[in-house]
Amino acid sequence: MRYEMRIVAYDVLDQVVVTTSLWADSQLDDVRHDVLLTRHFSLAGVGREDAGEWLTDVLTAVIETL
Repeated sequence: MRYEMRIVAYDVLDQVVVTTSLWADSQLDDVRHDVLLTRHFSLAGVGREDAGEWLTDVLTAVIETL
């Protein structure tokens, strides 16, 4: 069994909206199984101009939320 996680984040006006989904796949077939865990949250946007800093903020928030 292997776990896969998808993180979607987008900046909307003064908010950064983040959704995470975690699911398990069997190594015996290619069928995606049920989602095991989801998190949906938003954080205040701070107007980052540097993409790397924006990404760091998002990933830090994901870690703190999980």
